Amino acid sequence: KRVFSKPLIAACNGSALAGGFEIMLSCDLVVTADHAKFGIPEAARGLVAGAGGLIRLPKRVPMAIALELALTAEPIDAEKALAIGLVNRVVPAESLMDEAMALAGAESYRVALDALRSGEVVGIFPEATISRSFEIKDFKVGAVRLAQQAGVPLIPEIVWGTHRLMTKGRPRDFSRGKAISVTVGTPIHVGPQDDVDEVGTHLHSIMATMLDDAIATYHQQPSGPDDRWWIPARLGGTAPTLAEATRMDRLEALERAKKRSTE
Repeated sequence: KRVFSKPLIAACNGSALAGGFEIMLSCDLVVTADHAKFGIPEAARGLVAGAGGLIRLPKRVPMAIALELALTAEPIDAEKALAIGLVNRVVPAESLMDEAMALAGAESYRVALDALRSGEVVGIFPEATISRSFEIKDFKVGAVRLAQQAGVPLIPEIVWGTHRLMTKGRPRDFSRGKAISVTVGTPIHVGPQDDVDEVGTHLHSIMATMLDDAIATYHQQPSGPDDRWWIPARLGGTAPTLAEATRMDRLEALERAKKRSTE
């Protein structure tokens, strides 16, 4: 029985056989490297695939193909898997994670849009990643597009102080006594004909002002010179500037890409 309510995406970079194949079948979407192979080899060893594969496989592919895979124990390659509808996309190994993340973004957008239309509140970080500078980074326009398509307002919110507990490049510190402030702004309505880039720029300006106000009214101050790391550089802190933080993020992304290409 599946217990996850959110869509699951499998990224297969190798052979998905036996238990690995059954795990893949439990996912909603599958992106695979072009060298991958798939199959249920249990029958060749006098065994039965007992982790749900024999139940899920006929729901993914025609019964005749499911029977052939289960009874012959012969694996199939990625192109054959794509042709029979077993997987969604086949890509070069070096592009696998990028493609899987792109697919995840599209699916996440759809789920968020459905939730908004049903009356739920959806929280979005328009900056995409944590700001090492503790300043407002450039925004993506996904939040604006979602609000526009769902016909709901954008509600800007600034949370200040949580980075003192946990953030990039710093050890976690959940000791008591750290204040957290939450500021909620005035709703911004996005009309069907509004330019999403212009609204995004307006949202960025509003949230930058809200951040300045949140910092100015925050009642706790650094305990000493070594505790100024959580204050933006322009306000006398030792956090990296926005330009420095952007450079650090890019270097980190390059290192991740390099590591994935060698896996």
